[in-house]
Amino acid sequence: MTKLSINGKAITIFGFILFLAITLTYALTMHFANADSSETAATTYPDKIMEQVRQSLGERKHSTNLDEEIMALPKAEVMDLYFDAHGRTKGFGPEMREVVLMIFGVNLDAISSMEKLGVSIFSKGIWITRQPHDLFVLHSGNNDVDVMIYPTDYFTEETGLDGLPEKLTDRLKELGFTYNEELEAYYYEHPDGVPIPDEEKHPIMGAILKTIEEDYSHLLN
Repeated sequence: MTKLSINGKAITIFGFILFLAITLTYALTMHFANADSSETAATTYPDKIMEQVRQSLGERKHSTNLDEEIMALPKAEVMDLYFDAHGRTKGFGPEMREVVLMIFGVNLDAISSMEKLGVSIFSKGIWITRQPHDLFVLHSGNNDVDVMIYPTDYFTEETGLDGLPEKLTDRLKELGFTYNEELEAYYYEHPDGVPIPDEEKHPIMGAILKTIEEDYSHLLN
């Protein structure tokens, strides 16, 4: 009985930590989900997150001296610093991101690496990453069966184009996309009605990133 009780307590504690991590992940995600063109670099995370991260960096929790530096960090690193505050759960961030990937199918490391590449991603009903100066949107359906690509307002304003650039549309067509007039976007649906596998997602993202690198990297801030 004692062993079972101890294991049960351990499971309860881990469950609480997992809940805390998901709450933090949600906070970090929603911080950018609500971003619009008026957002500036001075925007911060919620106070609870900022205070812990400041302390992890050796700063007083209410000091704003390092806030600009903190906001320039990838979300994955912010998560690590949050959990590493005062040496608590040292190294817990990477393990938790792996757990989130295995349970929820959300790759936080991949999302974090996408933040400054110019692509907004909408998946599973929420904005996964969205920055004021993103150029294109990759919008997946709820079940990941279909995806559509369209330009952001920022891209349209900066380039004067009404839609995607021809170079990108040509690449998307080669991947099976067609233009959907009702959606005003290039659209692809898996022919078997199943979630689009990673091996098909990678070329889609590659086509977008290659176009940005070749012609529009100067628009990224």
